[in-house]
Amino acid sequence: MKKSNSIYFWKIIFTYIIVIFHFDNAYHIATRFGVEQFNNAFTGVDFFFIVSGFLLYKKALSPSAPKNAIAYTADRYKGLYVKYILSFTAVFVVICLEGKTALTPVELLWDSKWEILMVQSLALGRGWNLINPTAWYLSVMMVCGTLIYFLLDRYGKTFAKVIAPVAAVLLLGVIFVRMPNLDVAVNEPGNYLYYPLFRGFAEMSMGVWGAALQPTVVKRIPEVAASLAGNLVLLAACVVSWRFGHSHVDYLISALLLVGVTLAFTDTPENILTGPLVRRISGMTISVYLMHELFRSHVIPYVIPPESHYRDRFLALGIYLLMATAAAILLEILARPIEKTVFHKGK
Repeated sequence: MKKSNSIYFWKIIFTYIIVIFHFDNAYHIATRFGVEQFNNAFTGVDFFFIVSGFLLYKKALSPSAPKNAIAYTADRYKGLYVKYILSFTAVFVVICLEGKTALTPVELLWDSKWEILMVQSLALGRGWNLINPTAWYLSVMMVCGTLIYFLLDRYGKTFAKVIAPVAAVLLLGVIFVRMPNLDVAVNEPGNYLYYPLFRGFAEMSMGVWGAALQPTVVKRIPEVAASLAGNLVLLAACVVSWRFGHSHVDYLISALLLVGVTLAFTDTPENILTGPLVRRISGMTISVYLMHELFRSHVIPYVIPPESHYRDRFLALGIYLLMATAAAILLEILARPIEKTVFHKGK
């Protein structure tokens, strides 16, 4: 019987939580549910960093592991860059057509050089004011992934089981104490210099730690029980973060995510949450993430303004989700032949 894990399902859930959160930043639909904003989005980003660290550790131990951090980073670029630069180009063209920037297209490209190289998280160039601002996550994943792979290659399980958890605790402490809300993280001068990288390194380190501990944990728990427990813990993280995300309980939410991801990665017989359709949709989530900003900032506001009646705002949300999903499918179709030609991917 084929086996799979429920992380595929949760990738879909957390991707759309983040996408809806970004929509709510402009349309403020969360107030209709009795909350100021959909705080789950912060948990979604945390989830993906932890998953990235988990998969990085598994990759480092696999027979086909890249021989060093540079080779690992090159592999990641091959897998991500075509979709990334196509999404950047789409948003860039629309921004130029809008004519709202004082810069010429050439000046705007030069101003975006670090973003084009996918290293904007190093605090080079434009700070948070990016062409496709939500793509900062991929840059952090690349930069921190390179460093973590180097440390794993050099120090192995000492990093995974000792250095990684200590680094995660200390760095998350700095983030949660120093930056009690997102406004401080984004707007206070200087915070961009370390906020994304601290957060990414800390949570990817958590994922590495979880992956190192998983064989021991799962050995003591039946597979189905471990997977079910992981799903319930991730659901609990969603519920808690709905009301209390990005607050004094963020350490608790991070701990829930770590436990949930570690257990949910347990392979079990295929079911409705782990079947081929879910895996196929899950494979497109990175494209949904890359394309949703185009519609949030540059399309939907022209169709249904943010100040519209709440009924129209929910209509705008539905259109936005459909457009972002359709654009993701198109991005996958366009990227595939380019990846095969340039990187020989899939051959």
